[in-house]
Amino acid sequence: MKRPGGIAAASLILCIAAGCASAEPVSRATTAGSMAASTATTSTTARFTTPSTPSPVRVFSVALRSLYQAKTVEYVVESTVQLGENAIRTERKVTVDGDKGLALTRLRLRGEVPGQDEVDLTMRIVNTPDAAYVTMPAWTGSRRGKWMEMTNESALSMGVPLELSAPTTVPPGVEALAAEEFARGGAVRGSIDALPAFSLLGMSGIFKDPDLSSSLIGSVPASVTFDADSGAIATFTVTGKGHDVWSTSESLPPGMIEQVIDAARAKVTITKIGGRVDVSVPAAEDILKE
Repeated sequence: MKRPGGIAAASLILCIAAGCASAEPVSRATTAGSMAASTATTSTTARFTTPSTPSPVRVFSVALRSLYQAKTVEYVVESTVQLGENAIRTERKVTVDGDKGLALTRLRLRGEVPGQDEVDLTMRIVNTPDAAYVTMPAWTGSRRGKWMEMTNESALSMGVPLELSAPTTVPPGVEALAAEEFARGGAVRGSIDALPAFSLLGMSGIFKDPDLSSSLIGSVPASVTFDADSGAIATFTVTGKGHDVWSTSESLPPGMIEQVIDAARAKVTITKIGGRVDVSVPAAEDILKE
């Protein structure tokens, strides 16, 4: 199967990382200390929380439940990796119909690397529990206006930032938050493990090598804000700064993963919970034949 056009997202991320000054690998000793401190903080929070005092875990769990119970949800995921003059920016506008088990993603990927043509790639993706269908406005000729059916394997081979799973009204990675403490304005701070963080950061396409993904250790800082009226989740932010992630894999240069995470940030904004949405699988005659 041919690439759908443009530059592969995974290749672009690696190009951005490789084109910058090398960074020192994260110290294992420092990582272990950070993780121990995190564990101690969590334990202290749990120890002094009483049933009459709302805990960060409780507040987040209640807000998360409203997403699980919603029949439809719309949200936007904005992610950025900025290393000096090199940048990759991804915007995903997602509409989910939980009753039908369908999700529509309008994706825009922009990349800026000095000395290379600027990348501006857009596509629409319809996810079902079993497959995904992709179309791109840039397609011409017999492919114009058509959809290409994809699997996880074919998407990864083309660097398309696509992960197939049963569409859910909870944005990927949000449920992975380990809530630890309250922050200003009633927000909750905590962390999420490396793999779900990479999904939100739009970087999961670099994990073609299973040894790399299985070698990741550590977590990334995250925070969540709530709607003042309903108490539902309003925003969910993942920030690479302050992470304690490192990898033992030899498939990438030492320190590259740590460097890219440190330069990354993602924000999920819930724009609508409930109400009518329009998501459907492309008609059979509009799907390209191999």
